[in-house]
Amino acid sequence: MPMFLGIALRLQRLGKALPTWNGTCNSFALTGDESTEKHAKDELQNLRTQTQTLIDATQNVERRGRIEQVSRILAAFSTEFDKQVKAEADRAAEQYSVEALGLRMRLILTQIMDRLIAERSFELATSAGVTQKALMLARMEALRFLKEPTQELAATLKSRMASYVVKTGKLAQALPTGDLRRMAEGLLRDAEVYQTTFDRIGALSMAVRA
Repeated sequence: MPMFLGIALRLQRLGKALPTWNGTCNSFALTGDESTEKHAKDELQNLRTQTQTLIDATQNVERRGRIEQVSRILAAFSTEFDKQVKAEADRAAEQYSVEALGLRMRLILTQIMDRLIAERSFELATSAGVTQKALMLARMEALRFLKEPTQELAATLKSRMASYVVKTGKLAQALPTGDLRRMAEGLLRDAEVYQTTFDRIGALSMAVRA
């Protein structure tokens, strides 16, 4: 087979492989799956190796220049994909943190309720229960947001968290001074961290999907 036909065939294969790699990147953006990340990196490395082989084998200056342009584009793709991978790693770390914080807030409210019931402060215990329900609704919205981080769900989550913060503030004010009030006041600080973390998760999710 003449050399120029062999190069043309390799170029054709390279052109067919690019959409496949792009599809793998899109899958990673949607799932953040580690095996998909590895697959995308392996595919890209293979594409870059093929491109360099073509550059080395091509004597026609104009054709080699076009292939070198493809090589530069693939290098830029590699840089952007690395940024995407880092954003996903940061997002996953933030998600782990916020899930642990949500559980911590629920457990603290349970402790407050149990103490109030033991002290026969049933009205305050009911208030703590209402506060915990508001937290539950906020965490349910948080789960929805983590599965599908959209602006609409982010707004709904903010609304749920605002409601929870109002109820927590009222509970803290109603509790007598002492450790129970300090626990409730700590929940207000946790709620601020919870919302701020979700704001970062939203930004990182958009970076992964960009």
